[in-house]
Parts: sequence; structure tokens; C-alpha cells
Amino acid sequence: MPKIGKSEENMKVNDKEEEKKKTRELSANDCIVALKYRQILRNEAYEGLTKEAMQLLETCNIARQETKKQTALFDEALSAEVDFTLAFLDKVDAEFISIQNMYPPSPEVDDEAFLQELKKTVQKQLDSLRSETDMSKVEAKFEQMCTENNDEKELEDLTKRVMTKLGSEFARLKEEKERLEKRMKEIQKSAEEREVRLVADKIILERREKKCLEALACLKKERMDLERNDEQRERLLNDKMKEIDDMKKEIDELNKIVERLKFRPQKKSEERPLVD
Repeated sequence: MPKIGKSEENMKVNDKEEEKKKTRELSANDCIVALKYRQILRNEAYEGLTKEAMQLLETCNIARQETKKQTALFDEALSAEVDFTLAFLDKVDAEFISIQNMYPPSPEVDDEAFLQELKKTVQKQLDSLRSETDMSKVEAKFEQMCTENNDEKELEDLTKRVMTKLGSEFARLKEEKERLEKRMKEIQKSAEEREVRLVADKIILERREKKCLEALACLKKERMDLERNDEQRERLLNDKMKEIDDMKKEIDELNKIVERLKFRPQKKSEERPLVD
């Protein structure tokens, strides 16, 4: 009976040792499988991150090139617009100066002076008529008519004819004056309207120039924002590359651990030197 009990105990001990050995082998196999699976996941993640980083770099380069092209086009268009605006403003200023020189401001008309000048003109015309007519005969005939007929009616008729002629001449000169004043007013009004249009065009051009300058400032700001975004993308790309390098290092460490677990060096018994 004691021998049978010892053999059963030995069998149990052996079974336990075999179970422990199998458990250790299974644990080692599970660890190796887990490490391999983790390495596969790491490799896939590394490939995905590398591909994503390359795509991000390519997108960044394309966006930078497009931004440079658009900025160059906008700068060229704005430069042409500014040159055209400045040339048009110079043309408007030159035309405005020419109009001012063509139509100087009309002086104020003095009615009294004009009437005095008109009287002098009429007097000169009458004097010229008197000089051309032989007034001695007219006066002699007039005296004869007055002495013979003593007719005041004819004198009145003659006076009326003279006054009528003077009145018609005065009316003609007055009409001429009114016509000239009307013409001067029309010219002055046209000049004022032209001046108003020129001032309005100048204001519009100044507003357009202001808008162009604002658009140029917006473009410069947009370009700075794009450059800032490019810098952020570059920093993100550098962070990704650094993360990839860290993952590479971690994968190398895991590979070393796997190699150490797979190939463990066996301890060799130390050879004793032979003694003669």
C-alpha cells in the first residue's frame, strides 16, 4: 500500500510538471503570436501613416503652387487695373484743365455800364449817319417848311420817325444783349455740368481705386493665411514623420524582443582543465 501511494503521488507530480511545462509553452507561443500580430499591426499602421503623410505632402505642394499662381494672376490684374485707373485720372485732370482754360469764369455784367456803352454806340452810329447826310439841306428845308407852313405836325412826324428808328436800333441791341447773355448762361451751365460730371467721375474712380487697394490688401492677407497654413501643414507633417520614426524604433525594439524570445542561448558546461 505505501508503494502504490508513492507511485500515485509521483504520477501526480509529473502530471503537474507536464501541465506547468505545457502552460509555459502555450504562454510563450501566445506571447510570440501576440508580438507577431502586434508587429503586423504596427507595420500596417506605419504604412498607412507613411502613405497619408506622402499624400498630405503632395496636397500641400499642389496647394502652394496653385496659391502662387493665383497670387501672381491677382497681382498682375490689380497692377493693370491700378495703371488704367491712374491713366484715366490723368486724362480726366487734363480734360478738366482744358475745359477750364476754354471757358473761363464769366465776369459779372454791369447793366449801367452796358447801357452807357450802348448809348455811346448808338451815338456813334447817329453821328456816322449825320456825317453821311447833308444836314444843312435838311435843316434848310425844315426851316422853310416851318416858315411857310408853320406845320408842327410834320415836325412831330419827323421826330416820331427818328425816335422809331432809335427805338428799333435800341430794341435790336437789347435783343442782341439778351441773346449773348443767354448764350453765356448756356455755356456756363454746360461748363458747370461738365465740371460736375468730371468731379463725379473722379469720385467714382477714387472709390474704385480704394476698392482695388482693399482687394489687394485682402489678397495679401489671404496669401499670408495660406503661407501660415502651409507652415502648419509642414509642422503637422514633421510631427507625423517624428511619430513614424518613433514607431520604427518601437518596432525595432519589439523585433529584438521577439528574436531574444525565439533564440535563447543555452548555457554550456564549463570545461575543467586537465591536470597532468
